[in-house]
Formats: sequence, C-alpha cells, structure tokens
Amino acid sequence: MIGDSTMKNGSGRGDRNQWGWGSFFDWFFDTSRISVENYALGGRSSRTFYTEGLWDKVLSGIKKGDYLFVQFGHNDGGPLNTGRARASLKGIGNQSETVIMERHSGPEEVFTFGHYLRIYVRQAKARGANVILLSHTPGNSWTGNRMNRNDETYGLWTKQIAQEENVPYIDLNDITARKFEAMGQDATAAYFMDRVHTTFEGAIINCKSAIEGLEQLKDYPLNEYILKSALNRDYKAAAKPLYRDRVYDGAADPVVIWNKEEQRWFMFYTNRRANLKQTNGVDWVHGTPIGIAESTDGGATWTYRADAKINYGDKNYTYWAPDVIEDGGKYHMFLTVVPGIFTDWQHEREIVHFVSTNLIDWTFDSKANLISDKVIDASVVKAPNGMWRMYYNNERDNKSIYYSESKDLKNWTNYGKAIFDRRGEGPKVFQWKGRYFMVVDNWDGLGIYSSDDMKNWKRQKNNLLQGGGSGPDDGTQGQHCDVVVNNGRAYLFYFTHPGRQGAGAREDNPDTRRSTLHVVELQFRNGEIFCERDKPVYINLK
Repeated sequence: MIGDSTMKNGSGRGDRNQWGWGSFFDWFFDTSRISVENYALGGRSSRTFYTEGLWDKVLSGIKKGDYLFVQFGHNDGGPLNTGRARASLKGIGNQSETVIMERHSGPEEVFTFGHYLRIYVRQAKARGANVILLSHTPGNSWTGNRMNRNDETYGLWTKQIAQEENVPYIDLNDITARKFEAMGQDATAAYFMDRVHTTFEGAIINCKSAIEGLEQLKDYPLNEYILKSALNRDYKAAAKPLYRDRVYDGAADPVVIWNKEEQRWFMFYTNRRANLKQTNGVDWVHGTPIGIAESTDGGATWTYRADAKINYGDKNYTYWAPDVIEDGGKYHMFLTVVPGIFTDWQHEREIVHFVSTNLIDWTFDSKANLISDKVIDASVVKAPNGMWRMYYNNERDNKSIYYSESKDLKNWTNYGKAIFDRRGEGPKVFQWKGRYFMVVDNWDGLGIYSSDDMKNWKRQKNNLLQGGGSGPDDGTQGQHCDVVVNNGRAYLFYFTHPGRQGAGAREDNPDTRRSTLHVVELQFRNGEIFCERDKPVYINLK
C-alpha cells in the first residue's frame, strides 16, 4: 500500500486519535494466506513519494503475484515548496510533460500527477505485480446535504490512468461519501479529526469502503482471501488497559485459554498484592493467589471471575506464573509455587502440575522433577517429536531458559539450556507463520527467537515492547506475556508497571507496585515479528 496520511498506519498518540484506513486493511483478509505491508506516509503527494526515494524502497520488495494499492491526491493540490512538497501540477499529463521550476538548489524538472501514477503502475507491473488505483478518501466538506467529491479532479484523473493502463480502479471517494451522506453531516463529524483525517471509527468506514470496492471488481483473484463476515462486524477496540484487578491491583503473567463448557475465554494471572499499605521488602509479591478474569466478547473486555481454587501448601504459600493447557478432555496447570511469604527473592521455588475439568477447581497431580530447586515460569507446548516440552527459567543458572520433555505430563527428562545468548524469564513458545517462536522477558522489552525444529533458536535483532507506549497504563516496557494464535492472527497479552515512570519510578508505593494487563496484535514481515502497541486492537477470538 502506498499513499498519504489518510491511508497510513496511524499512531493514535495522545488525544488526537488519528488513524489511516490502511491500519486495518488486514482485518478483512485471511492473514494466514495474505500479509499487508503499508508504506503510506503522511504529507506525501504522488510526486514526493517518488522523489524522496520512498517508492524505490517499496519497489525493491515487490515480487510477482503481489498486489499494489495506490491512493494519492490529498497532498497534490498545493503549491510546490521545499518542505513536504505538494505538486501543484494537475491533470493526467504524459511522460513528456515537464515544468522547469527554480528551486533553492537550482532548476528542477517537475512532472504531473498522472506521470507519477504511471510510474507506479508500470514499474510494479514490470515486476509481475497487480496494481489497483483508488480515488482518495473524502474530506468532511459538504455542499448542502451532499459530501463533496473529487470526481472532477484527482478521482477523475486516477480513473483515466487506470483505464489507460488497464488496471482496476476503486472509487473510494464516492463509496465512502455515500455512507457519510446516509448518516448526515452532523453525525459524520464524530468520524473526523479535521476536514481530512479520520478517527479510529472513521478509518474503519474508509477501510470497509475499500474492501467493498474490491468486491465490486468481478472475479478479481484477491477477493478469494477476503473474510466476508468481517464486513458485517461492529469493530470494537480492546480496552486499554485490557484488565486491572479489582482485589489486589497487581495482575501480571497472563495466560489465556478457552473454557469449552462455559463458551467463554478465561485469563489466569499472578495476582500480586500491590495495594498493601505496609510492605517489607518484596513480601507483596508473595502470598499471592491466581486470579481468573473472563471475556464473553472474544477478548476485547474482561471482568474478574474468581480466584483459582488451588489447595496446595498452607495459607501463606505463593503462586506465580501459571501456564494452562487442555489435553484429553482435561485442563492442566503448571504453576510456580514458593513455600511461604518472603521479603527477598532467595528462596526455593518449584513447578507443580494440577488438573481440572472446569478451570476453577484444581487438584494436585505431580511435581515436575526439573534441573534445580529454584525454577519458575513454565511454558508447556507440543514439540515436533510428539513429546510435551516444558520451557522454564532456571534461576540457579543465572536465570537462564531451560527445557525438559515428557510423554505424560508427569515424568520429565531434563535437557539443559534452550537458548544461550542472554538471561530472561517468562518464556512462551508458539507456532505461527510456519515457524516456532519463543518470547522471553529480558527486562528490556520482550526478546523474540525463531526456529524450524524448536531446538535451534535464532534471536531477532529487535525486542518487542521496549520503552513505553502512549496508551493509558502502557507507558512502560511490556513484561511476561502469553501469545494466542487464533484464526491466523497472533495476539500478545502482557503486563506493565504503569507507575514506574519519572523521578519516583524506584519508590515503593501502591502506584509503583501495581500492574495492569494489555494486548497487542503481532505482525510478521520479512521473517521477523513486530507490533504497534499504540494501534487499537480489534480482537475477536474464536
């Protein structure tokens, strides 16, 4: 996708809530078979996207069979300048039409709007790509009860180029304008930040219009990947923060699983006692129960359900970092257990196996015989060899990630380190995009490893969720996560300590201790995983 700010991936930063429709284009496709790469950038015209070298970067990655969506026009109507240069030349022109402009650095040749569209079409087609041209989105500008169109200027010229170059054309301008006209001018104002840029909800309308325009292209090959049901959904962004525990205000270490009997999602979490009035060392992270939240809307909102009923040890035992899986009609929990409430981090921990039929009442099954007497953060997954594999943090070895295997989830064979490059905790292994991935909390965001065989792991360069985002309670690094792969999409659930910012970040008080849960959708490009934590997350787990 190439275009301007009305198409680009939005940031939603601060109170502006500005979004481009390309941010959500992949919501309407089977993303196990289609990936969307959005290179649209704010302030760019058809000309400056080319002259600034942006097009060369896009073109270098285009390959046979790709689809290129092109939307320009918003920034093509102003005067030429040395900043975000808008092209004042209009019309479709031809390759020979140039104007010599005197610039600060000397004369420069400037071509018409149509010239640059032809470049995009012809060069992409030369690489075997399929090109779709779109008229640009309508602005919140009206004449009477009619939203103004661009059907005599950029929409017309884009359509003419499409006809001449024999590529599809989508009149995004008209399709969207008709929707806003049906609402009425007063109602439409809520979908715009200004006369051009849209809110989250406005961008969804523009995006649906683009998909509908695509569907109007009869027998177009890309349409087989469209999720028909997606057009009829009411799109709701996940809550931000996703969840804040009402009992102790210390939700952390989430793990999400489907409750088959109740037909809803459960989220288990460590419930640190963050709101204690008086603490001694780190006793507030001990003596903790495991909380359960539930969601009936596919993971967009969560409410407290109960504490998990785990009858193990005495009343002061500490429970941390559950991992919950389903196998053979039963649910299995692998739980870090600390035998008491302590003021420091030096005491033994073990990983204990429990079973349940309802996800609330848990019965002791066995202790996992692992590599040391100080292990935490189990993550259990089926390995390629058919065995169950448990990844965990061996704190006796400088907090390194180890693994063990089992046939029956009871008896474990230990195999030592899984990764060797650095320390970490909270490993989570999942399969996606034809590969295995491991996420590890490195206390500086989340490290990502990939593997073909779940044995040889390669670390990607960039961590996820370093620093902080701009959303409520999301201004600090993301920590200890779970990943749910569902309908071809991958969602990462994580926690933050929102009060640990600024001069008082190291103080010990309820605000710096508290933690909240969040969700972000993972994206995959060029073999690596990334995410945009400030982007609203539409999550509708099946």
